[in-house]
Amino acid sequence: MLNSIPLIAASAFYIASSTTWAAAEAQRSPNLDGQPISRELLSASDGVLELNPTGSSVKLVPGLSSITQVAVDAEFGVVRGRAAYSVSESISTNAAYFSNAVGSVLGSGVLAGPAGSTATIRATFAFDGSFFATAGFPFMQLGGTLSADNVTTDKLYISQLYFNTTNGNSAIDTYSLAVTRPISEPFQEIPYSRAAPHIVSSNAANLAGIAVVEFEAKVGDEVGFRADLQGIVMPYFQSATYAPSSASVDFLNSGRFGISLPVGYTLNSQDVLFDNVVSSVPEASTFSLLVAGMAALLLWRRTKVFH
Repeated sequence: MLNSIPLIAASAFYIASSTTWAAAEAQRSPNLDGQPISRELLSASDGVLELNPTGSSVKLVPGLSSITQVAVDAEFGVVRGRAAYSVSESISTNAAYFSNAVGSVLGSGVLAGPAGSTATIRATFAFDGSFFATAGFPFMQLGGTLSADNVTTDKLYISQLYFNTTNGNSAIDTYSLAVTRPISEPFQEIPYSRAAPHIVSSNAANLAGIAVVEFEAKVGDEVGFRADLQGIVMPYFQSATYAPSSASVDFLNSGRFGISLPVGYTLNSQDVLFDNVVSSVPEASTFSLLVAGMAALLLWRRTKVFH
C-alpha cells in the first residue's frame, strides 16, 4: 500500500541557496478517466498561508465529499492541516479516491561563529496528529519529512517518519527513513543513524513523532533546511465498491520546525524564519527537552482549533 501513496520525496529537493519559502497543497481525486486530480496550491516567502481555513467540504462525485485543509507559517516554521472524506452511499467504481493535504517550509543560511571552527547542527521537526474512522477500514497516513543540506560539503541528510493504518483506528504501522547522500548524486543514498526519527506515540488518537537531522558544519558553510507534513485518507474499498464511511487525518495542532546550535554560533540569513526557529542551548539537553515536551503535550486533550 505504501508504494501507491505519494510520499514526499525529500531527496529530490535542493534546499540551500534559496530564501524562505512555504507552500500549502491539497489534492482530491476520484481520478476518473479524462478527469485530472483536483489540486490547489499556495506559496509565499513570508507570512501565513491558509488553504481552506474554514474546513469547507468539496463534493467530488455523488455520495463522496472531501475536506483538505492546510496552514503554513513561513516565519515560525509551523505546519498544520487536515485531510478527510465522507462516503454517504455505496459507490461502485474502480477509480482511486483520496484526499491529500501537504504543508512545507524551507530556508537557508550561513553558519557563523568562531573563525575556523566546526559546530554540530541539530534540526528537528516535531509533529502530532490523530486518525479517526467511523466505519470500514480506510487507509490513513500521517507523515513528516525533514531534510537538510550543506552545499559546501555537497551533503544532503533526510529524516522521514510516517504513521499509517488500513485497519480503521487500530493497528498503526510506521515507516521511517534515515539516509544521507551527495547533493549531486541522487541515487547514492546510504543509511545515516544521526537522521533516525523518533516515535513518541503510535496511538491512533495521539500520534506523535520527531524527525531529526544532526550534522557538522564549518563556520562559513551554507546550509539549508526543509520540513514537510502530509496527511492522506483513502476510503474503504472492497469488491469494486466504496462502502459508506468517513475518516480523517487531523494534524491541526501540529508540525513545528526548529534548529539548535551550540552557544556562540548562529545562522546568518535574510530569512525571517531563522530569527524565530534557531536556539542556542547546550547540546546535551536540547533533544531530551523536546521529547519530554511532546510527551507532556499528549497528556492534554487535543483541540480542533485551526488558528
